[in-house]
Amino acid sequence: MPDLPSPRHISTLPAAVRDVARLIVTLPTRCRPSPRPNRRPTPDLRTARLRGAVPPTYLRHSELRSGCRKAGVRQRLSTPTSEPAGPTRQALSSFPANGSVPRPMRPESLSAMPQFANSAAFDDTRSRLLALGTDLSPDKTLLDARGNVIAHARTGGMLDPERHVLCAKSTIYRFGGSRPPLDIAKGGWWIEARQFTLLLNFAISHDIYLGLAMRLLCLVPPEWSDATVLIRGRVDQDLLAWRGLGNSVVTPMTGAKTLVRMPHQNDISARRVHQLFIPGLADLTSPLPPIAIEDVRHLDPSESLLGFLYL
Repeated sequence: MPDLPSPRHISTLPAAVRDVARLIVTLPTRCRPSPRPNRRPTPDLRTARLRGAVPPTYLRHSELRSGCRKAGVRQRLSTPTSEPAGPTRQALSSFPANGSVPRPMRPESLSAMPQFANSAAFDDTRSRLLALGTDLSPDKTLLDARGNVIAHARTGGMLDPERHVLCAKSTIYRFGGSRPPLDIAKGGWWIEARQFTLLLNFAISHDIYLGLAMRLLCLVPPEWSDATVLIRGRVDQDLLAWRGLGNSVVTPMTGAKTLVRMPHQNDISARRVHQLFIPGLADLTSPLPPIAIEDVRHLDPSESLLGFLYL
């Protein structure tokens, strides 16, 4: 292919071919593809680390993914080094939390975590057994020939109890027997305000007393409590509790050789009442109780038995 004429040579050509020569010279420039739109440049990790824009943890993982096996990388991964408190620490706190680089937990965030007054009692494995209705007394324990525990007696309690957080300023209710209100408030079985409203609506709609409604929905036979006191409490400290629906009850009848049977009615939505079991209230030694008593109502013991039938 012959060489293209230069711009100085084009000026010496005749006018008839001068325009054609200029078109031939400028054609490669016009056919050249347009440049791509500006894209975000790929950051250089090593340069960015020197500038403090990439935390050291991200750089180590990227070096490992690229197949770098230098001795310096191995030494940096095996031996913890102290990072400067300059721009690297600031970049680490402002690095986007996309799941690949976890942010360090600061000391002030550790102190801000919620502290529960009964966390030690709740973490005890026996607390969930009590919520399930397990009787841990030695006389109700089944032993083998060597004295090893085979099983415990179990009745009532909850079905599949779950961990529940009682925040401060929450309102809860508890029925008790013939004891001082302070002693009743140290018991473990309570219900929340919404569940107490279900008891009231059930008692009003069926024209029965509140004590009887509590026995039918919370599955509390007269052998366990006479239900003569109603306490309304306010949670002053965050507490942990087990929460679940009541389970069926089979217990010996007082003064008779028969059994009291109270099957649960959780298949009926209007009779599903979630109960709370708060472990460790009787063992707390703090000067201020975690549950403050706001109101105490005394109930007639005969009202909770009026209409109760032993089946």
